[in-house]
Amino acid sequence: MNTHTEKSERKWFSKTRMNRYFLDEVIKRASRISEVKVNWIEKVTRQNGNGEVVLIRAEVENGNKQCYLVELSPRFRTMHCDCPDFKYRCSNHSKVFFPCKHIWAVIAALNRQA
Repeated sequence: MNTHTEKSERKWFSKTRMNRYFLDEVIKRASRISEVKVNWIEKVTRQNGNGEVVLIRAEVENGNKQCYLVELSPRFRTMHCDCPDFKYRCSNHSKVFFPCKHIWAVIAALNRQA
């Protein structure tokens, strides 16, 4: 793995600040995974300029029956969700990265499968 790829994969880790506020926000979102349901999870291989990239894709449904697409790298170094919470708090515009409840639900489902 080249240095550029390592830096981009660790991007979300560098945005985190391990303080009380960060931990409270993480716990708040992780504790809300019972409010959502993971409809399906799949592994997808995509081609990019550096070769093949494996992603974990999932569809997560919230209590209002609205579905969001979640994409994770296998080691959870890159993450994305279509939900407004992710766009507002977890995008590059945010100073601190907080995975949304949909991402936490997919991670929990993957842990149950393992």
